Amino acid sequence: MKGLLRLGPTGAALAGFLLAALIALQLHGQNRARQEEIRHRQRLLATLTPELERLERYEAIERAIRDALYRDALLPALPRDVPVPEQRETKRLPAAGGWRGLQMELGWPRIATRHALEAISYCTTNPAAWRLAHLQIEALETAGNCRLQLTLERVEASVEE
Repeated sequence: MKGLLRLGPTGAALAGFLLAALIALQLHGQNRARQEEIRHRQRLLATLTPELERLERYEAIERAIRDALYRDALLPALPRDVPVPEQRETKRLPAAGGWRGLQMELGWPRIATRHALEAISYCTTNPAAWRLAHLQIEALETAGNCRLQLTLERVEASVEE
C-alpha cells in the first residue's frame, strides 16, 4: 500500500479502482446467489402449486361439511301449524369416547292435542340428525289440549382443536 501511495495520485486512483472492483465482484456474486435462490424457490413453488390447489379444495370441502354438520345440529323448523315451544333449552352433554352429545328440550305447557301429535310425528321422522330421546304427553282438563315435553338428542364426533 505504501508503494502505491509513493506513486501519488495515480497510485491512490489505482487503489480506489482495485477496491471498487473487489466490491463490485462481491456484489455481483451476492446478486447471482440471490437470483439462483429465487429460481430455486420458483421451481419449488411450481412443483407445490398442484398440492396447494388440492389442499384448498380439501379445505373448502371440509368447511362445507362442517357447515352442514352445524346446520344439521340446529333443530329444523317445526311444521307451520305447530306453535313455537314456550320452553326451549339446549344442553351440551359431556364428551365420552370421542363423541359428544347435544340435547334439546322442548316444552309446551298448553297445546292442542292434534298439534302435539303433529310435533311428535315430525320429531320422530324428519330431523335426520336428531333422535327423540324422551316424550311426555299429559292430557289437560280442557278437551283437546295437552301438555307436551320432548327431548331430542344428537351425537357427533368430538373434534379436538
